[in-house]
This record gives sequence, C-alpha cells and structure tokens, in this order.
Amino acid sequence: MAYSREKKYADAETQINSIDFNELENNASHKLLILSYAEKICIQNKLGKLIEALELGKKVLSVEYDVDDFRDELAILYTSHAETLYQLKQNKEALEYLFNSIELDKKNKRTAFLIREIENRFSKSAKYYRIMIEGVWPEPFEGETTKPGFYTSYDVVAENIDQAFELIKRFEPDYVHDTLKIEESEILEENYNEPIGIYSANSYSFFTE
Repeated sequence: MAYSREKKYADAETQINSIDFNELENNASHKLLILSYAEKICIQNKLGKLIEALELGKKVLSVEYDVDDFRDELAILYTSHAETLYQLKQNKEALEYLFNSIELDKKNKRTAFLIREIENRFSKSAKYYRIMIEGVWPEPFEGETTKPGFYTSYDVVAENIDQAFELIKRFEPDYVHDTLKIEESEILEENYNEPIGIYSANSYSFFTE
C-alpha cells in the first residue's frame, strides 16, 4: 500500500476499506485478501485503533487455512496480529504469534524486530555476530535417497557465541536442532549497544554429500 509506506495511515485505511473483505469467507484461498487483512490490521495499529485491530485479527485467524498453501501470507498475518497484542501489553501472546510466524518465514525482519523489542534484553558485553550454521534436513527430497545437508546464516547480537547459537536455534525447526552446528562465525562489532536477538536470518543452501 503506497499510502502506508508514506505513513499516510488515514488515507491508507480509506483505500483498504474499499476492498470487499467479505470475499475471504467465501474464498479462503485468496492470498491477496489475507495480505489485505494483515495490512488493515497494521494500519489500525498505526492509527491507535487497537481494539478494532484485535477483533479483526481474531476474526481472520478464526478461518481455517491450509498452512502449506499460505505460508508467507499467514506469517505476515501472525506478525500483524502480534504487533496488536504487543501494543496492548499482551506480550506472552504476542511472542507466541511471532514464533508461529518464524516457523513459516524466519526471514521477516519485522518479526525479528518485534521479538527483540518484547524481550528487551541488553548487555554491555554484547557483540554483533555473523554466523553460518550447518545442519541436516530430516528427510530426502523427492527423487533422492539421502538426507540433504544445508547451510544458513544469521546476524545476531549476543553476549557470547553459545548464547548466539541458542538464539539461532529458536529460529530453526525443532526437527533439525540435533544436527545443527556452527560452521563459521565472525564478530562484526564489539560492545554493541542494541537489544540481544536475531537481526537477520537467511535462506537455506542445500547440498548432498
């Protein structure tokens, strides 16, 4: 939404209200409508209409979706709803939705930002790390007989490498945790005066032996 990007949230709300949202109930496979709902919730948050945003979020999330078909869209929706909960100081519930979002799309920087904001952890000895992780996928891809390995990288602020690794594991699915190891790490900045947490998560690069 161009209005939203320009922070003209009242105009953005007028524009998005022109969409026929009733269609979602008739066609829950419509990705554009799910994203439009998420955008509307975001706009209402910016305008301080938190109760309206909360009720809308509950309504949209009450619809049954096929997660495999709507991973990216639902990740955005979960994050928008979590931001409403955060502004209403319902931090525990907000974190649940944020990590649900991470399960679907770990690369969303807005989601990572909100997790850091809610947890609000600082340390004078924090360092900014860039870390490459190696792991093994739990099953072979179609047509293959061996489980593929993968690399993925993170930017993370932590007191030490062990804490950084534990933070990274929260952004990785449970079924790969036992296979994860640090392949490379680099400290980009010492005494980093920003919240502890993940700042960037990247896609997987798969390989076979």
